[in-house]
Amino acid sequence: MRARCAPPYVRAIGSVLAAAGLAAGVACSSSNAAPAPAADGSAAYSSSGAVGPGGSAGGGVFFVMDAGATIDASDSGPSCTGDGGPQTFTCTGSMSVARDVPSGAALPDGKVLVAGGWNGVNGILTSAEIYDPQTGSFTPTGAMGGGHLWGGWGAELPLLANGKVLVAGGLDTTGQLSPAAELYDPTAGTFSPTGPMQLGAISMSPVVLGDGSVLFIGGWDSVTPELPGWSYTGMGTATVERYYPSAGVFQSTGSLAEDRLFGCNVRLTNGDVLAIAGAQGPSESTVEHNVERYDPTAGLWSSVAIFTGAPFCAGAFVLPNRKVLLMGTGGLIGPTLPAPGVLLFDPDPDAGYAIGPTSNALAGFSPSFVQLGNGDVLAFGGTLNGAPTATAQVYDVEANAWKTVGNLNQPRQGAAGAFLLASGSVLVAGGTDENGVPLATAEIYRP
Repeated sequence: MRARCAPPYVRAIGSVLAAAGLAAGVACSSSNAAPAPAADGSAAYSSSGAVGPGGSAGGGVFFVMDAGATIDASDSGPSCTGDGGPQTFTCTGSMSVARDVPSGAALPDGKVLVAGGWNGVNGILTSAEIYDPQTGSFTPTGAMGGGHLWGGWGAELPLLANGKVLVAGGLDTTGQLSPAAELYDPTAGTFSPTGPMQLGAISMSPVVLGDGSVLFIGGWDSVTPELPGWSYTGMGTATVERYYPSAGVFQSTGSLAEDRLFGCNVRLTNGDVLAIAGAQGPSESTVEHNVERYDPTAGLWSSVAIFTGAPFCAGAFVLPNRKVLLMGTGGLIGPTLPAPGVLLFDPDPDAGYAIGPTSNALAGFSPSFVQLGNGDVLAFGGTLNGAPTATAQVYDVEANAWKTVGNLNQPRQGAAGAFLLASGSVLVAGGTDENGVPLATAEIYRP
């Protein structure tokens, strides 16, 4: 079976796949809606120019190389109503270019790297910018040597012990899978090549291990570009690679027991890594039911738990109580559990890998999400009951319950970047508006 995918947005990405795709036996589909006209009257997204996801005026897929800053159809942004008070969003400076699916990382100096992404004018982006929370503005920095769309599956890029940022894999500027890897040096403000991955792939969220190496787990190794998503066939890969910063190389490590396209990867407090549920392929019959544990010392995986029902996981966060919050439409469904979309998983084998519900989660909410400094989790934007939304909720660890907080200043679908600042606030950048048009605007959430 072949499946088209405008993928589920994990961490910084919401979880549309489970409801829209897996339950129906198909992965997911990208939007073919024509770009909306510019609110400020610009013609940057005219129908005669570069096209949005899914095709072009001449048929097929049309790729445009990154040409630097452009006017975005939503560049002027909304009127800000948030006052910057607790549990509200307020606008901050805009990026120089609209970015759906941007990647990036919070840097040691408190600034934020936002890199790459996609828009209908420039195609797959190689440019990068630095956000300074002191000035509330973005400044261009050195560009990547190539495209890395969906490199690391939209999660925050791994920050290495030496302060550099690793970006690897993903789709290059032609939309093909790339094994290339690069390092961003905040001091020099430049990207430089490092050793390539052994297998070009779109891997799920990479995990930084206790020794500073980085684990890239499973994912897609065969795709057809249909930007900003793709089509894929087969069952993905069970291959796992480990990047060693001191040597600048990727090496194969223990393989998963089963191929794993989707799911959650999370590092536990003891240093082990869990790969949780998800999917092996596009049909319901290939839903992934197991949980595998990686021992970084031995470099081996072992299956530790099995979930019944139709599990799906789009994001996981280790909480201060050492339990793991699992995000994703449909959640992990047991024979006696409802499907609230957010559940608590206990990774302690002595507790029998128990799974239980949280309370007050909004039904039909497929948000993006990021963990706050106190361990709580912010969920925002995406869709609510299938429609674009500006809604936001926060999971309170102590109460094991969700509470609704102030709205975004505009709906943000797609894959917005979300980065925890040193102040405890969250930078939200890019994504797409309610019409599916990539955004240059950014907002700040203050807990």
